[in-house]
Amino acid sequence: MLAIAAPAVAQHIELIGRAGASFSHYRGSGTEATSFVNYSNYAGYERGYTNNPYGSRLGTGFALGGRVQRVGRRQGLLAFDPGYDWARSRTAIAALYYSAGYANTAYAATGSAYLRSQDLTAFFGLGHRCRMGPLALDVLVGPELAGQLRARETGHGTYNNGAAWATDTDRSGRFPLDGRLRADATVWRGRVGVNASYSYGFANAQAGLVGGPVREAYTRTLRWGFAYRLR
Repeated sequence: MLAIAAPAVAQHIELIGRAGASFSHYRGSGTEATSFVNYSNYAGYERGYTNNPYGSRLGTGFALGGRVQRVGRRQGLLAFDPGYDWARSRTAIAALYYSAGYANTAYAATGSAYLRSQDLTAFFGLGHRCRMGPLALDVLVGPELAGQLRARETGHGTYNNGAAWATDTDRSGRFPLDGRLRADATVWRGRVGVNASYSYGFANAQAGLVGGPVREAYTRTLRWGFAYRLR
């Protein structure tokens, strides 16, 4: 009876919550570190958009999630981690093209544009727990599926010696699902842990564009924060 019960005792389920910051950007031929804004004034109403909002510069956001994790008798890990990402990439703005309905005027500009994405994520990880004295290290790797709830471009800055510009444009619907590969590590001391993960996206955010050469933009997200083990 002891021989049968021992493996069951060695295995257990953990419930974990996590929260922290995220740092996101895009990579590929269709991304830019610096772009320009197309701006217009019709009937006294100013509006504009960034020519290429898929920025290769890191933008800051935040990430929340929970995890159900099975720890095997040999410290093997099987985890399911649903989460929410509020992620941003950043593009520097160096110029603004202003149209009043009859001509375009180019101005030097300053500021930044951000492409903000709100995603629900589901991570399935396999890994191992390593013991290091009072610390434990959980290492996981596996697929992640991200479903985009909303994407929006916002930005602000100045042009023409101090005049203000701002953008607020819906960018949703380009690629609602993204299959990713994710690596995840957590260092534990007791119930409190420090968590870091990196997600490598495979869905091209510019795949739906019509005309011109093929342009590619893939998400890359680094998360860093804290975790707490409920049981």
